[in-house]
This record gives sequence, structure tokens and C-alpha cells, in this order.
Amino acid sequence: MKKIIIFMLIVIVAVVGIFNLNLKQDIVRIHIRANSDSESDQATKLLVRDKVNEYLAPVLEQLETKEQAVEVLTQQLPELQKIAQDVSKTDCNVTLGQEYFPRKNYNGTVYPEGEYTALIIEIGEGAGRNWWCVAFPNMCYTTSEKKVEYKSFFVEILERLGVL
Repeated sequence: MKKIIIFMLIVIVAVVGIFNLNLKQDIVRIHIRANSDSESDQATKLLVRDKVNEYLAPVLEQLETKEQAVEVLTQQLPELQKIAQDVSKTDCNVTLGQEYFPRKNYNGTVYPEGEYTALIIEIGEGAGRNWWCVAFPNMCYTTSEKKVEYKSFFVEILERLGVL
């Protein structure tokens, strides 16, 4: 009986690991870094966030795969940089790359810590508190009622048990 329980736990851990790996591979996150922690720079970061989100919502809402999102975002980098600079009135660096994120819960979906593909917007020095969310699928903004929801029976059980 003990061997069966150990085997079941190993299977559950493996399934959760595969789910988390797939979740990381299927999304694009967005990370906006403020110039500094000053009240003014933090307010500017939120203005950049709002304008970028307003621009991206219709651009990304019809896409179905991460690959499509990466392609579209790559094409949009110059426009996103222009938006960020126009709003912030300072130099901005806008890139698409890999970046580490801590564990985060968005609308009931838990994203494990780790490396993710990310749209990174650095305002000025990029030394201030930051804002991040999921750019694809649209978790932070949307212009439609279309929602993407990931669920896993095993993850829910492990979360209820306090393992995750």
C-alpha cells in the first residue's frame, strides 16, 4: 500500500511539473519598469501601462498561439517604444526576451516562478518599482468577453493541500 501511495505522489508531482512547464511555454508576460520610485515616475509608469495596454488589446485579442503573439509583438516593438516615449517624455527601451518572474496568481490562474518570454518596457533608468502581467493570452486587458482559463485537477488539489 505504501508503494502505491508513493507512486501516486510521484505521478501527481510529474503531472503538475508538466502542467507548469506547458503554462510557462504558452504565455507571454509583460513587464514595465519605472524610471525610479518617485511618485511622479510611478504615475508615469501607470500611464505607459494604460496606453500600451490600450494599444495591445485589439492587436493581441484574435491571436491563438504564443508563436503568433511573439511574431506580432516583435513587429510592434518600434510602435510600442514610440508610445512609451511619447507618454513618459523620456528614453525607453522596449524588448522581447526571456525574463525571470516570481510565482503569481492572475484571476485564479497560478503562474509558477521561472523564466518566461516577456515584453519588457524600461522607462528611463528602469530603476523603480515595476508592474507585470500576462500579455498573451490577454489576462491584463481585453476588449471582448473572450476569456482564457487554465485549470488542472491536480494543481487545484495541491493548492488546497497547501503544497503549491
